[in-house]
Amino acid sequence: MLNNIMNLNGVEKLNRKQQLSVNGGRKQCIDPRTGLCTDYGRHCAELECVLIID
Repeated sequence: MLNNIMNLNGVEKLNRKQQLSVNGGRKQCIDPRTGLCTDYGRHCAELECVLIID
């Protein structure tokens, strides 16, 4: 199946770093400069920003 996908025009194989950055369409809620969550909720890709502990 991978060979069939790779034969499509314009398709390139992702490297390991690119694969890890894929987040399934969820919002990136961590500010890369501070490492802190800028938003919270189920729409966030990062687990620490999804969980709200009271």
